[in-house]
Amino acid sequence: MGIQAVELFRQVPLDMLNEWIYVCVLNACSHSGLIQEAREIFNEIPINEKTNKIYATMVNHYRFLLSSHLFVFRSMHLVVAFFSMKHKN
Repeated sequence: MGIQAVELFRQVPLDMLNEWIYVCVLNACSHSGLIQEAREIFNEIPINEKTNKIYATMVNHYRFLLSSHLFVFRSMHLVVAFFSMKHKN
């Protein structure tokens, strides 16, 4: 669904882009794991159009990615710890 959101976003005429469209497409990228696409879209937004909501969306995007990576790291740590306990000499 995130790729479809990006494709639709790319079809919007430049003069119709606004804060809500940016926030929606960035959220779609975030929830679909489209890191590079979100970064590219954010970088394309003119600096004078980057609102607090747009910045907050990107912060949440990175926070979501970080929490996902921490979950995976913790899970891997538990597997290694369990394996080590199970296979002690």
